[in-house]
Amino acid sequence: MKSTVELGSTEIFDRYLSQYQTGRVFSSFLLTGEENEKKRQLAIFITKKLNCAEKKFKEDCDCSSCRRIDSDAHPDVKWFGVDEDKASIKIEEVRELQSWLNLKPYEAKVKVFILIDAGRLTTEAQNALLKSLEEPPPQSLIVLMTERRGDLLETIVSRCREIKVSPFSEKETIAILKKEGAASQEAIYLARHSYGNLALAKAGLANKWFHEKNKILNQILRDPVVGFDSFATGKRDETLKTFKLLSEWLRDASVLAASNDPSLLIHQDRESELSEFVKDKPVEHVLRLFDQVVEIEKAVSENANQKLAFQRLQVAWNEFVQQV
Repeated sequence: MKSTVELGSTEIFDRYLSQYQTGRVFSSFLLTGEENEKKRQLAIFITKKLNCAEKKFKEDCDCSSCRRIDSDAHPDVKWFGVDEDKASIKIEEVRELQSWLNLKPYEAKVKVFILIDAGRLTTEAQNALLKSLEEPPPQSLIVLMTERRGDLLETIVSRCREIKVSPFSEKETIAILKKEGAASQEAIYLARHSYGNLALAKAGLANKWFHEKNKILNQILRDPVVGFDSFATGKRDETLKTFKLLSEWLRDASVLAASNDPSLLIHQDRESELSEFVKDKPVEHVLRLFDQVVEIEKAVSENANQKLAFQRLQVAWNEFVQQV
């Protein structure tokens, strides 16, 4: 029988473990949602919960089993679909999975198979997988991940317990980024800049985007003419990145002009400059500049001449700054 659970915590996995110990258990999970990092973490959590060498599992457990699961070195845990650049997962890979599943666990209590982005399974591969879902080998668990349940055949979905995985909250994203070395203002900016997409936020941290965006803003705010001239000859992808940053900045300017509430800002670290930027400016003027920047950005994305685009931007920017 199909069952769907809105995931608010790991409580569902605690219930799963209890059911496993009494023999009343689902043999497969379907994790749906756009936050891939959270789905991976949940898959690792249930795998460790089932196979932890300690009697009372804790999330920071350092037993040999949990360490090897974390480092992808456990012989009874297999990840499939890890090459996410592959357009499809074919029947041959499913057959490889089935051969592995039919073996007894080497040392674990439960063998766990985890398939990333199961929506890439071909129809033929899904039909082959169906047999393993209908008649799962003992001491085994299959975890499928996909963004939308509609990416899979209904016969697959109906044989899994679906768990809808929500995105990380801003608070969770900030905490994770701080744990990975981000300063407080950097973590806040990256969490808001990524709109809850942890992978994007982590990429921003790794690429030092917080510091890079502040360099760009400093250059433009100090001397827009020199700043825009220096960006006009850059590579197109870098030019588009600059325009996206300006759109984000002007989004903040519009919010501050309309609400005077700094807690809503993405660039919370630049509150004083934003306040100065919109000082005595009507909201309509800020919104007009925002619309102009978005329009110019669109033209650049459609291969408009970059130099002319920045000239248009410079004119619009100067008109805004000189307005009283």
